[in-house]
Amino acid sequence: MKILLTLFILFFSSSVVADEDEISLLNSSGDAVVYIDLEDDDLAIYTWDGHANAYLDGSLKDFLLGKTIDVYGWNGKHLGWYFDGILMNHVGDASCSIREIHPNPKVEYVKYVKYVQYVKYVQYVGPAKPSFSGRFGGTDCLSLIKSGSVD
Repeated sequence: MKILLTLFILFFSSSVVADEDEISLLNSSGDAVVYIDLEDDDLAIYTWDGHANAYLDGSLKDFLLGKTIDVYGWNGKHLGWYFDGILMNHVGDASCSIREIHPNPKVEYVKYVKYVQYVKYVQYVGPAKPSFSGRFGGTDCLSLIKSGSVD
């Protein structure tokens, strides 16, 4: 029994350490569907199945200071903006949010191993940032991030 408990504690504590460098983003239903890898110099946004489809176009310092950061797909398309724990789409609606500010967060499941990232395409010029509507709507989180895929 002691061995099982020790193994559980070791596994659990290593999971917590790994997740400290990742920020999960939840869709409007409260499901964690993508996450930002803070250890990655690109601040890549991965889908739960391990594919990097988007990234924050800023530094970790900008992220930690809470600055508004453009979100681009690996295909070069501007997808939206990240600020205050929210990923906002071009219409001004939230597509994703962090767990701490979501009204109905659900349990997170285990993520898949990360796949190798593609080479980024040249960035398109992003549109002017609209006013934030303060609600979820429009494009859902996973669809928005997957629209940045080069596949």
